[in-house]
Amino acid sequence: KADPSLKDRSGNTPLHVAVQLGYGADTAPLFLDAGAFVDSANAEGDTPLALAVRKMRPDWSRLLVERGANVFARNSSGQTPLSAAVSIGPEAVDPLLLPSTLRARDDSGNGLLHAAVNLKAIPETLVLMMERGVDPGTRNNAGDTPLHIAVRTDQSESARVLLAAKTDIFAANVRGETPLGLALASPSNPKRWFFTEAVLAARDVAGNTPLHYTASEGLAQAAAFLISVGASPEARNADGQTPLHAAVRRDSPDTIRALVAAGSDLSARDLTGATPLHQAVYWNARKSMEALVLAGADVNARDFAGASPIFEAVRRQDPSAVRWLLDRGADPAARNDAGRTPLHDAAGNGDLESVRLLLSAGASPNARGDGGSTALHEAVSSDRVSVIPALVARGADIHARNFAGETPLTLALGRGTEVLKALLTGEAARSVDSDGRSVLRVILEAKPAAGFVEIALAAGARTGDRDRSGATALHAAVSQGYTEIVRLLVEGGADIFARDRDGNSPLSLAMAAGTDALGALVTAANVNSRDLLGNRPLHYAAQAGNAAAAEFLLNLGADRGARNSAGDTAADAAETRGFKELAGKLR
Repeated sequence: KADPSLKDRSGNTPLHVAVQLGYGADTAPLFLDAGAFVDSANAEGDTPLALAVRKMRPDWSRLLVERGANVFARNSSGQTPLSAAVSIGPEAVDPLLLPSTLRARDDSGNGLLHAAVNLKAIPETLVLMMERGVDPGTRNNAGDTPLHIAVRTDQSESARVLLAAKTDIFAANVRGETPLGLALASPSNPKRWFFTEAVLAARDVAGNTPLHYTASEGLAQAAAFLISVGASPEARNADGQTPLHAAVRRDSPDTIRALVAAGSDLSARDLTGATPLHQAVYWNARKSMEALVLAGADVNARDFAGASPIFEAVRRQDPSAVRWLLDRGADPAARNDAGRTPLHDAAGNGDLESVRLLLSAGASPNARGDGGSTALHEAVSSDRVSVIPALVARGADIHARNFAGETPLTLALGRGTEVLKALLTGEAARSVDSDGRSVLRVILEAKPAAGFVEIALAAGARTGDRDRSGATALHAAVSQGYTEIVRLLVEGGADIFARDRDGNSPLSLAMAAGTDALGALVTAANVNSRDLLGNRPLHYAAQAGNAAAAEFLLNLGADRGARNSAGDTAADAAETRGFKELAGKLR
């Protein structure tokens, strides 16, 4: 049996010889079916397919490709069947374009189109390949598409063919290079032939145009060039942003100036309503901020939530940006659509420096948002203990009510001792609410904890402040039976004889409540204290005919012989009121 793989002195197999001698392609299966290797190379490294291509035997080329011949097999000169076909022209390439080869790759990952462009194929060859189904977006191992190669090697005709096939100009290789970037690699000498009308209007997946790209990269000269050849400075990407929005991210004032000079709209708003200046503040692009404002950007422009750029600076907790904007006319009292001011946000963030800047610039510490809350509500609710005293010192009202009826003071009582200490600074501890209630009264009504009362007293809260009924905090503490708080108030100087409009004093209320209440109010230290008429607690017990209270007071050390301003003893007072038995006990 004959060996179909046998080679002659030149390394040719019967398949090589059949191609060279002009045998019909129908003879090939005889050898291949008998075991001949379709890609066997002769002494020069040529495969039967290479010979078929060079001898213009399309029938052989097609059949060998169908049987698996490699179009990228290299001979000793580095030539492949594909390179030989490309050098001849489309008629030699056509037989190689079968379904089995459309996705073929060489060792570098190059596909048919990569190879054709590398070989500087004529445009007709590229068109033929794409018509047969070769993908122009295929990437090699370096991430290059055929268009990368065409642009890099300045093949304008090849590039135009690939561009006409809508090859992606934004596709990045492993080094981050895009065909667009390669075309602009030399800012002073861009590849003008690349920038057709279609290229200028091309969009990436985010809707960015080439001008967006150059702006975002800070390529001022390239941006100016694109505008000069017809790129629109008002083109919008998928987020509604113009190239001017994109330029601020790179913080390139030169690019901004180029775009503005070309007519870019300084007040253009993206889908959120943000202007380029909003974006510049967002990206902390200080040079861009300066360039935009110098060009006439409105520092008080509002986005679709009603926020001006200073809100963004506050959100970022960037006091230097806040100061910069204020120095250039930003409104410290600006309100967004929720009625909030920058001070609300700065206070809620705990940004003390921004709070001080805003207050110094005229922001109202008592401005209310839609929910009626002030900046102090925000600071207290967020436990911003460093910010709270600064707001209080500038007049923030600790009693301001929001629409839920909450005040900074009542909120503080739910946040803990450190927040309350921060709130009750300066004159705040001595303030009263719109109902005339003192800080101590509010504490007793909202959260009667002895610890809170101690904090208020230490901060300077007045025990003698009265509400509209004339009652003091001590009246309330006695009435509610808060014995520990009663002791604290008395130790803090509260007047046990103070009368409300109904004539009740804490002392009279305590006597009516029983000895437990009286014991919290009257101690050995104040058992012989006097009211304005010289009456002592024992006089009060006598006048009320309260024998139990009198006995309790005597046991504490009350002086039964003490006289009031009228010269009466407690016994005299009891006698006058008809409490003869008690008077006898008090003699």
